[in-house]
Amino acid sequence: MKYRNNLLNAALIMVAAVTFTSCGGGSGSSSDSKFFGNVPGIYSEILAKKEAMKEQYKTCESQDEYMKLEANAEKAEKEYTAKLEEAGKALEGTTIEIQSTPEITVNSPITLTFDGFQSKSDLTPRFKLAGDVVAAQNYQSKDCKSLSTAGGDLSRYTGLAEHVFLRGYNEAGAEVFSSKVAIFPIGPMSDTRTWRADSVAHLKAKNPFITVQGIAGVGNNLYFYVNGDGIYRLQSKVMHPLLVRPSSKDFTKNIEEAYSAMNVDPTGQYLLLYGKNENVAVFDIARDMKPVVVFNDYVMDAYWVGNSLWAGCLDKVVLNRRTGRSANNEDFLGKEDQRGMTKFYVGEMPKNTDNGETRIPIGCSGEIQRLIYNKKNGDLLLCVSSINNTNIYKMTPEAALSVSSFNGSYGDFAAFGDNIIARTGAGFVEVKYSDRLTDVNPQPIVTDILEPPMCKGQKPRPYKITGSFVMDFDKDGNLWIAKNRDLFVKFNH
Repeated sequence: MKYRNNLLNAALIMVAAVTFTSCGGGSGSSSDSKFFGNVPGIYSEILAKKEAMKEQYKTCESQDEYMKLEANAEKAEKEYTAKLEEAGKALEGTTIEIQSTPEITVNSPITLTFDGFQSKSDLTPRFKLAGDVVAAQNYQSKDCKSLSTAGGDLSRYTGLAEHVFLRGYNEAGAEVFSSKVAIFPIGPMSDTRTWRADSVAHLKAKNPFITVQGIAGVGNNLYFYVNGDGIYRLQSKVMHPLLVRPSSKDFTKNIEEAYSAMNVDPTGQYLLLYGKNENVAVFDIARDMKPVVVFNDYVMDAYWVGNSLWAGCLDKVVLNRRTGRSANNEDFLGKEDQRGMTKFYVGEMPKNTDNGETRIPIGCSGEIQRLIYNKKNGDLLLCVSSINNTNIYKMTPEAALSVSSFNGSYGDFAAFGDNIIARTGAGFVEVKYSDRLTDVNPQPIVTDILEPPMCKGQKPRPYKITGSFVMDFDKDGNLWIAKNRDLFVKFNH
């Protein structure tokens, strides 16, 4: 397993190859060096001055003499600070010429920029390096190699960094100087394939405590919701997203705007924003993202199918054919007209009087886990689990039709065509439409990605996936599973 660095992936090799030699003068001289002008000479003078003053302090015998030395030291510090700043700024744009090799390609020259002082107390100057240097392959230091062969959970090394050193050599090739000048983060790679970003969003949000609460894409447009701001659109090859629908009382329900997900309907015309204790809002993309339907309830999943809103709530599925804002009659806002809604209940039917809605019992016990959309056949599937049993229903405007049942309790689901995948803590099961099973046994998914060996000589083992954070089929029937921050896998249909 390799550790992949960032844009400075060749900086360590490149800087180590720089010959840091002087063109004349000793350690007390401020004559020009090859790359850093007279900065090294001035810094050498500072070190010599400090050593001399230390000796003077040792022989100091009176308060007056001590105060005089303090004044001289303060004056010298100001003088050398000014000298170093002047010498450092004179190097702005200085180019360090590096020759390309089979291992390193220099796309643009390496330039120096004075960046103040690493420490004001000892006047250590600091410089920035800028340029474009590309390594022929991922660089792996000795430290990285030891980490990658140590085995175990490599995510525990997140936050560690590679150190970049500036090394100087004399004409004979002997090292005469070495100093750490930069660091860059490292991260574990389980695959050598590279994913290239098509667009990167640079966002200046109104709210300093921003949270992206949902993301969805259609065509070359990516939409995402930022609490306190609203809906943004990021187009392909564009860096700055556009705010296309500001957050407003036209569709929000709570002050905290606790949304969690977005999706686009199968026609690509409507964008849905929803999130459990918030609500669900449907926006017409072509009409300047105008909200056309808003339904206030605890919504876990929502879809726009057949020109109507389907919302998966805690104890029911709601088919809302209304336009504008609606509140469920059990919402804290109070009772209101519910005509144009059909409510499919799991468990007991409510005993309160309806307000014009149609109520349909599903006739099963358990908890609603998911309302999912089958991208192959267009079915909306309701997934209900109890302690010992799971039932899958196809939702239609008139009834909830039983599709499949099997033993066990499951927390997430995905479907494509006749295939249904269910996930529990012990693994996954795959069932078909019309299956009535009592003996399914969840199993981990075994991948062809190898874990690092736990000890020397151990044969690498394939990763086994027992759970998921996100699981869904794409339009081509490929199953995608995201597991924490360690594994993101696509399984071909």
